[in-house]
Amino acid sequence: MSILPGDILQQMLDAAKTAAGTQWSTFSADIKTFSQNVLNDTKNTTEKLAQGKITEDEAKILYDGIVGEGKMIANYAQESVKLAAQNAINAASNVLWNAILAAVP
Repeated sequence: MSILPGDILQQMLDAAKTAAGTQWSTFSADIKTFSQNVLNDTKNTTEKLAQGKITEDEAKILYDGIVGEGKMIANYAQESVKLAAQNAINAASNVLWNAILAAVP
C-alpha cells in the first residue's frame, strides 16, 4: 500500500465510490419495484372505479393507502441515501486507517 497522500486519497475515493455504488444498486432496484407497484395499484383502483366495481368511498380508502405507500417509498429512498453515504464514509475511513497503520513502524 502506498503511503503517498495522493495515492491514499484516490484509494479512499475509490473505496467510497464502490461502497456507495453497491448499496445504491440494491436501493434503486427496490425503489423502482415499489414505485411500479404504486402505479399498478393506482391504475387498478381507477379502472375498478370506472367500471363500477368499487364505490367512490372504497376508492378513496384505496387511494389513501396508495398515498401512504408513496410516503413510505420516499422515506425508504431518503434513508437509503443516508445509508449509502455512511457506507462510503466508512469505506474511505477504513482505507485511511489502514494507511496510517501501514505507515507506523
